[in-house]
Amino acid sequence: MAAVLRRHIRTSDLLARLGGDEFALILIGCTEEDALELAHTLLREIRNIPFIWNKRRYSTTLSAGLVRFGDLQSLSFNEALSLADVACFLAKEKGRNRVQVSCASDLEITQRQRDMDWADRLKDSLREDRVVLHAQRFTALQARHQDGLECCEVLARLLDTEGNLVDQGFSFALDDFGSGMSSFSYLEQLPVQYIKIDGEFVKGILTRPAGAAIVEAVVKVARAMNILTVAESVEFPELLPHLQAFGIDYGQGFVLHRPEPL
Repeated sequence: MAAVLRRHIRTSDLLARLGGDEFALILIGCTEEDALELAHTLLREIRNIPFIWNKRRYSTTLSAGLVRFGDLQSLSFNEALSLADVACFLAKEKGRNRVQVSCASDLEITQRQRDMDWADRLKDSLREDRVVLHAQRFTALQARHQDGLECCEVLARLLDTEGNLVDQGFSFALDDFGSGMSSFSYLEQLPVQYIKIDGEFVKGILTRPAGAAIVEAVVKVARAMNILTVAESVEFPELLPHLQAFGIDYGQGFVLHRPEPL
């Protein structure tokens, strides 16, 4: 990889490896148009690198972030490197093997930079043990579920395509059900054990006939698929008899249990 990069740059340019598969390239006295042309050349060259491991051929791609800086721009080297890093991430997100041109006024880059800053803050908070986790129990609304079992949830973004977590006793819930048009189609695609009915529909039971009808329909679909139901945002005592009458299995909200630190 480094050899390909070196072969296409000038002696006046600076090439450095930042770590892993990341490289930084500073093009001295180069226009944005020439830099973009070079980046596309590198994309083609990297794509043609043969990479074989254990008798299997793998394709190679290059994602690049391009930022212009120098005497006419009010960017320091560190600021330019940071913008290039964010632009490179955007290039990967948009499909890889592409160049993302950026500048300090780029709203998309600015938003991504803020997201990455928050990610760094969260990592620092976890490392320094400054995060307090809270849990909110599910409460059984039907007599058949009142067996003393307390259910807590952990929000996770992960893939478990082989069902390893299910085999270990974990259950999965489809959150905010009903808030999106594709909610029902998800039920056939995802092996979930619970449906969490969106809180807006739950609260709407008291004020909107349509809200009650939607909740009733969700419960019927869940029963047909042998999936348990959880009503979110149970914040009023008046909701409880309605939820029980609909046959909803569990409730979650301040009326039933306030979140508490673990």
